[in-house]
Amino acid sequence: MKKTLLLALLCAGCAAPSYQGRTDEGLCIEYLTRPQGLYQPAREAEISRRGISCGQYLGQAQAALQAQRQADQAYSEALNSAARNLQRPAAPTTTTQTYTVNGKTVTCYTTGTYTNCY
Repeated sequence: MKKTLLLALLCAGCAAPSYQGRTDEGLCIEYLTRPQGLYQPAREAEISRRGISCGQYLGQAQAALQAQRQADQAYSEALNSAARNLQRPAAPTTTTQTYTVNGKTVTCYTTGTYTNCY
Protein backbone atom coordinates (compact mmCIF):
# COMPACT_ATOMS: atom_id res chain seq x y z
CA MET A 1 0.00 0.00 0.00
CA LYS A 2 2.78 2.44 0.99
CA LYS A 3 4.78 1.57 -2.14
CA THR A 4 1.75 2.16 -4.37
CA LEU A 5 1.05 5.54 -2.78
CA LEU A 6 4.70 6.58 -3.04
CA LEU A 7 4.85 5.50 -6.69
CA ALA A 8 1.64 7.41 -7.44
CA LEU A 9 3.05 10.56 -5.83
CA LEU A 10 6.32 10.27 -7.71
CA CYS A 11 4.60 9.71 -11.03
CA ALA A 12 2.25 12.63 -10.50
CA GLY A 13 5.12 14.90 -11.49
CA CYS A 14 5.91 12.83 -14.59
CA ALA A 15 2.97 14.01 -16.67
CA ALA A 16 3.35 16.89 -19.11
CA PRO A 17 2.32 20.20 -17.58
CA SER A 18 -0.86 21.92 -18.62
CA TYR A 19 -0.31 25.11 -20.58
CA GLN A 20 -3.96 26.17 -20.55
CA GLY A 21 -3.39 28.74 -17.81
CA ARG A 22 -0.43 30.41 -19.54
CA THR A 23 -0.74 33.62 -21.46
CA ASP A 24 -0.19 33.49 -25.22
CA GLU A 25 2.98 35.52 -24.72
CA GLY A 26 4.38 33.26 -21.98
CA LEU A 27 3.54 30.11 -23.89
CA CYS A 28 5.12 31.37 -27.12
CA ILE A 29 8.27 32.67 -25.47
CA GLU A 30 8.75 29.34 -23.72
CA TYR A 31 8.08 27.54 -27.00
CA LEU A 32 10.58 29.69 -28.90
CA THR A 33 13.33 29.60 -26.27
CA ARG A 34 13.20 25.89 -25.47
CA PRO A 35 12.97 24.12 -28.82
CA GLN A 36 14.47 20.89 -27.49
CA GLY A 37 12.48 20.91 -24.27
CA LEU A 38 10.90 17.78 -22.90
CA TYR A 39 7.43 19.31 -23.00
CA GLN A 40 7.70 20.88 -26.46
CA PRO A 41 4.96 18.64 -27.92
CA ALA A 42 2.57 19.79 -25.16
CA ARG A 43 3.41 23.42 -25.93
CA GLU A 44 2.87 22.85 -29.65
CA ALA A 45 -0.48 21.21 -28.98
CA GLU A 46 -1.65 24.14 -26.84
CA ILE A 47 -0.49 26.70 -29.44
CA SER A 48 -2.32 24.76 -32.13
CA ARG A 49 -5.43 24.43 -29.97
CA ARG A 50 -5.51 28.18 -29.42
CA GLY A 51 -4.71 28.93 -33.05
CA ILE A 52 -2.07 31.52 -32.17
CA SER A 53 1.01 32.62 -34.08
CA CYS A 54 4.17 32.97 -32.05
CA GLY A 55 5.95 35.14 -34.63
CA GLN A 56 4.88 38.32 -32.86
CA TYR A 57 6.88 37.25 -29.78
CA LEU A 58 10.11 36.47 -31.64
CA GLY A 59 11.86 39.67 -30.48
CA GLN A 60 10.99 39.01 -26.85
CA ALA A 61 12.17 35.41 -27.17
CA GLN A 62 15.49 36.56 -28.65
CA ALA A 63 15.92 39.05 -25.82
CA ALA A 64 15.20 36.31 -23.28
CA LEU A 65 17.79 34.03 -24.91
CA GLN A 66 20.38 36.82 -24.93
CA ALA A 67 19.73 37.55 -21.25
CA GLN A 68 20.14 33.84 -20.45
CA ARG A 69 23.42 33.70 -22.40
CA GLN A 70 24.72 36.72 -20.46
CA ALA A 71 23.70 35.17 -17.14
CA ASP A 72 25.38 31.87 -18.12
CA GLN A 73 28.54 33.74 -19.13
CA ALA A 74 28.63 35.70 -15.86
CA TYR A 75 28.14 32.48 -13.88
CA SER A 76 30.92 30.75 -15.79
CA GLU A 77 33.29 33.68 -15.25
CA ALA A 78 32.50 33.73 -11.54
CA LEU A 79 33.24 30.01 -11.24
CA ASN A 80 36.51 30.37 -13.14
CA SER A 81 37.53 33.32 -10.99
CA ALA A 82 36.77 31.40 -7.81
CA ALA A 83 38.76 28.41 -9.06
CA ARG A 84 41.76 30.63 -9.86
CA ASN A 85 41.60 32.23 -6.42
CA LEU A 86 41.60 28.95 -4.57
CA GLN A 87 45.05 28.08 -3.41
CA ARG A 88 46.19 24.73 -2.25
CA PRO A 89 47.89 24.91 1.09
CA ALA A 90 51.65 24.70 0.81
CA ALA A 91 53.14 21.34 1.61
CA PRO A 92 54.49 21.41 5.15
CA THR A 93 58.25 21.65 5.37
CA THR A 94 60.34 19.39 7.53
CA THR A 95 63.11 20.78 9.70
CA THR A 96 65.82 18.71 11.29
CA GLN A 97 67.64 19.44 14.51
CA THR A 98 70.29 17.36 16.21
CA TYR A 99 70.83 17.29 19.98
CA THR A 100 73.20 15.49 22.29
CA VAL A 101 71.44 14.01 25.28
CA ASN A 102 73.43 12.02 27.90
CA GLY A 103 76.18 11.43 25.37
CA LYS A 104 73.79 10.17 22.69
CA THR A 105 72.96 12.02 19.50
CA VAL A 106 69.23 12.58 19.02
CA THR A 107 67.80 13.84 15.76
CA CYS A 108 64.39 15.52 15.76
CA TYR A 109 62.24 16.01 12.69
CA THR A 110 59.51 18.66 12.80
CA THR A 111 56.80 18.75 10.17
CA GLY A 112 54.04 21.29 10.71
CA THR A 113 53.15 20.94 14.38
CA TYR A 114 54.49 17.39 14.82
CA THR A 115 57.97 16.62 16.11
CA ASN A 116 59.52 13.16 16.22
CA CYS A 117 62.89 12.48 17.77
CA TYR A 118 65.00 9.35 17.22
